[in-house]
Amino acid sequence: MTLSRMAHYGTAVFVFGIGYLVQMIVQWKKSKPIGRFAYGLTSFYYCSAALVLIANPWMDPRSGAPTDDELDFRKHFIMGYFALGLAMTLLWLRLSLLEYLEKKAVATNS
Repeated sequence: MTLSRMAHYGTAVFVFGIGYLVQMIVQWKKSKPIGRFAYGLTSFYYCSAALVLIANPWMDPRSGAPTDDELDFRKHFIMGYFALGLAMTLLWLRLSLLEYLEKKAVATNS
C-alpha cells in the first residue's frame, strides 16, 4: 500500500503525539493538574492534526488541483490549528513560569 506525502507526515506526527500521551501517563503522579492538561492537550493537538493529514492526502499542493471545498477546509484547518497552537504555547509558558516561581520560592526559603 502506498502512502501519500501527507500520510507519511501524518504518521510521523501521530507517533510524536503518542509520545506526549506516554509522557503524561508516566508523569501522572508527579505532575500537577495543569501539567497533565498541558501534556494531554499537546498529545491531542499532534494526534488530531496527524489524523487529518492521514485522512486527507489532497492537502499536499502537489497532489493535483484541489476543489474549492478542499481549499476552504485547508484554510480553516490551518487557522484553527494556529489558534490552538497559540493557546497551547501560552499554557506551556504559564506552566514554565509556575515551575520557575516554585523553584525560586524553595531556593529563597532554604
